[in-house]
Amino acid sequence: MKKLFCFSVIISLCCTFCFGQNDPNKIDSIGYIQDSLKSKNIDPKNLSPIEGKAIVYIVRPTVFGFAVRQEITCDNYLIGSTKGKQYLYTVLSPGKHIFRAASENISKFELTLEAGKIYFLKQEVKMGLVVAGTALELLSEDDGRKFLSRCKLAKENTFSN
Repeated sequence: MKKLFCFSVIISLCCTFCFGQNDPNKIDSIGYIQDSLKSKNIDPKNLSPIEGKAIVYIVRPTVFGFAVRQEITCDNYLIGSTKGKQYLYTVLSPGKHIFRAASENISKFELTLEAGKIYFLKQEVKMGLVVAGTALELLSEDDGRKFLSRCKLAKENTFSN
C-alpha cells in the first residue's frame, strides 16, 4: 500500500510539473476585468451582483492534493485551473450551464443561473488511483463566503462571458 501511495505522489508531482505549465495559446478573456478591478482597488472576493449576469465562484478550500492542478470548464470553455486553497470566478449569462472539473475523473455539475445572483461551487479533491480525483457541489452563500475567505485567486482564472 505504501508503494502504491508513493507511486501516486510521484506521478502526481511529475504531471504537475511537466504538464501543468501555462499554455500561452489560452485566451485570457477575463484579464480586462481583473485589471479593471485592480485599478479600482476592488477585491474580486467581494463582487456585487451584476445586472443581467450571474457570478459563479469555484472554491477549492483544502490543501489535500495541493500541487495537483485541476481544470474547470463551463460549457466547454476553460474558466481556469486550481491548486489547493485557490478559487476561480466567472461572470455568466443566466440559464443552464454545465461545469466540469477534470482530474483523474471528470465531475459534471449542471447549474441554472439567475441574473443578479452569486453562486458558490466547492471543488472537492478526493484520493485517486494515480492522481487526485475531483467533485463539484453547490454551497450556500454563507458556506461559500467562509471557504472563499480562506482561498486566494488562482492565476489561471481565464474565462468570462
